[in-house]
Amino acid sequence: MRGLAARPVHCLLALLGASTPWLTAWAQNATAPAAASPPPYEDRVIEGLPPEPAEDAEAYPYDRQGWPRFLRLETRLGTQPFDTARKTRIGYGIYGLLETPNHGTLSIDGTYAPGDSSGTLTLRQRAMPLSDGWLMSNELGVINPPAPGILRLPARIYLPSAIVQGLSTEWENPGAGLQLQASTGEPGRLDFLPANGFRKLPGQRTALGGQWRLNADDADPLSNQGWTLAVQHEDARKVSNLDAPLQASDIVNADSTLLAVRHEGAEHRIQGQVLRTQSSAVNGARQGFWVDGEWDDGPRRHGLGAYRLEQDLSWANLPLANDLVGGYARTSWRTRQWSAEGSVDWLDSISGRSASGFFATGSARWRLNRDHTVGAGTTVRRF
Repeated sequence: MRGLAARPVHCLLALLGASTPWLTAWAQNATAPAAASPPPYEDRVIEGLPPEPAEDAEAYPYDRQGWPRFLRLETRLGTQPFDTARKTRIGYGIYGLLETPNHGTLSIDGTYAPGDSSGTLTLRQRAMPLSDGWLMSNELGVINPPAPGILRLPARIYLPSAIVQGLSTEWENPGAGLQLQASTGEPGRLDFLPANGFRKLPGQRTALGGQWRLNADDADPLSNQGWTLAVQHEDARKVSNLDAPLQASDIVNADSTLLAVRHEGAEHRIQGQVLRTQSSAVNGARQGFWVDGEWDDGPRRHGLGAYRLEQDLSWANLPLANDLVGGYARTSWRTRQWSAEGSVDWLDSISGRSASGFFATGSARWRLNRDHTVGAGTTVRRF
C-alpha cells in the first residue's frame, strides 16, 4: 500500500520538473517511516541495577467493602531492663485505625502488663472536616503535646517536650495558613518492656500554640513559601525533676514562651527563634535566641546559623542547652549513588566557666547496589 500511494507523487514530480525542490522534499517526508517514540520515563533508576520485581497485588487478600480499617493485637514476653532477678513478664497490645468519611481518622493505641497492673491507652481523632476549610484533631490518653508546624522542623537547638497523660486539640485551616493547639495533662515517663507503662510525675503541664502563614493561598494550601509566624507557650505547675520529691525546694513552677519567624523561598529557608523562660528555682527571667538558614545549590545544600543561650535556661523546667554562644556551618552533597555531609560548630561559654572550642562531624556513603552501602563517619569535639 505504501508503494502504490507513493507512485502518483513521483509521476507528478516528473511532470513539474526539477524546479520544485520543495515538492521533492515533501514527497520524501511523505514516504519516510514515522520516527520511533522515546521510551517511557522510569523513576528512581540507577545505572547498572536490575529492575525491582513487580508486586502481584492480586496474590494478597484484600476486602474492599466498608471503610478503610486496620487492627493488630500483640502479645509480648520479656524482662524489665536492670532487673537482676530477670523475672519474665507478659504484656498485651492493641493498635487499630478506622477512616471515616465525616469524622476524620479514628485510632486506638493501648498496652497492658497484668503483672505490674500498668499500661497506656491513647485515643486519637485526626483531620475531622469542619466548615470553612477547618480540620480538627483530638487526642486523649498518653500523648505528646502538639506544636506549631515550623517548630517541628529540624533545628540546631533541640526544644524538649514532655509526655503527659491528658488531652490535646488542634485546629488547622490550610487555606488560611492557620494552626491553633492546646493541651494539658500530668507529666510522666514510659516503661517499655514488656508493655508500655506510664509512670506519673508530680505536677501539671499546659501548653498553647499557634501559627500563621502570612501569604496563604486557598489555591495552593500545601505551599510553604513566604513568611510564617509561630508562638508556643508552656506552663508547668508544681513539677519536679525527681520521681518522688524529697523537700519543698524540689517542687518548681516554671513557664516558657517561644516566638519564631520563618521565610521560605524556592531555594532558601531561614528561621529565627527567641525564647524567654522563668522558674521559681532561678532569680529573674532567662533569654535565648538561635537562627538557622540554608540554601540549595544544585545537588548541594549549605547552611549557616548562630545561637546565644543564657545560663540556667530551660523549657518549662525541662533540660535545654544553656550557657552557650556560637555559630555553625554545614554542607551536604547528594547524588543517586553517593552522599557526603559535614558540619562544624564554634562554641564559647557565656559565664566563662569553659574555654572556647569546636564540634565537627563528617560522613560519606556510597551505594554499591540495591542491597549494600558502604559508609564512614567521624566526630571531633573539643569544648
